[in-house]
Amino acid sequence: MVYTTEYLSPLGTITLACDEEAIIGLWFNGQRYFGSILPRQTERQERPLFQDARRWLDVYFSGRAPDHLPPLRYNSTPFRRQVCEIMLTIPYGSTMTYGQIAAEVARQHGLANMSAQAVGGAVGHNPISLMIPCHRVVGTNGSLTGYGGGIAEGEAAGAGACGHAPLFRAEDRHGTLTGGNRIMKNVAAATRKMIGFYHGNRHDIAHFLKVWALAKTIGELEGLDGHTQEVLELAAVVHDIACPLCREKYGDTNGKHQELESPPLVEAFFADLPVSRADVDRISWLAAHHHTDTNVDGPDHRILLEADFLVNADEGACARPAIETMRERVFRTPSAIRLLDTIYLA
Repeated sequence: MVYTTEYLSPLGTITLACDEEAIIGLWFNGQRYFGSILPRQTERQERPLFQDARRWLDVYFSGRAPDHLPPLRYNSTPFRRQVCEIMLTIPYGSTMTYGQIAAEVARQHGLANMSAQAVGGAVGHNPISLMIPCHRVVGTNGSLTGYGGGIAEGEAAGAGACGHAPLFRAEDRHGTLTGGNRIMKNVAAATRKMIGFYHGNRHDIAHFLKVWALAKTIGELEGLDGHTQEVLELAAVVHDIACPLCREKYGDTNGKHQELESPPLVEAFFADLPVSRADVDRISWLAAHHHTDTNVDGPDHRILLEADFLVNADEGACARPAIETMRERVFRTPSAIRLLDTIYLA
């Protein structure tokens, strides 16, 4: 049997999971891959293992290095388990790059090299955030990559790839957790740059600003973790970055054309901004797929779709039946549904 409980942290609610012998999951609610390893049936029940985990988390969030670790079990592939074991060797207050982890994996297997990208995938799927410190894994240049939890300035608690599309960014060397101001500065810098990118095209500028404002509002109303909120807002800022090129090249802004042209433009756009490689990849994917409402991948994708339609419905003077159809087909986020109903269907 697998058991679950919750822990209220300074950064939001954490879900813990255990079996009879070990902690098997720790996620910030809303992070990517949340509960991905859990069976369909779990039992919400307090267990001695959870008491041990709570003590660890209490110490961690007090700004000190925990001196014990509850028993852990990684229900994953051998490769991902090996990456987790290596991450467990990263000391509190220290970092390790994806390349260093890849080199260690290669060394243990007697290989000449190992793909850092494969390591990034394993780090991103870490099911036991914080305790297995994927937030201490950084890019080659020392930049913090997306953590599934949140953001802070310091020890890199930002969850490198923690596939969660990150909640912290870092534990600072004093153990304090910050990040809100940094997020706002990143979004503000991207917004200013995007306005310049459009060279006075007031329609495109007004459109992205409206989509960004609605995406920000919906994300905050839904209580997204800090990192997912940041990625969502940055994606909203650049979601139509390919439109000028598509108009010139194809004579339209067709979604398929944007999907083809967006990625290199997004990568170039963020080249001089302090955004991690993993986050740029995620933002690029979101921008390319913000017209794709099948196989929606995560709350950031869903909210971007909803925010974009909320704006397009007005700009395109959509008829009520079309709006009702989109409500049924695309809208799932409670806050977005309420906004749609209030603006268009009241």
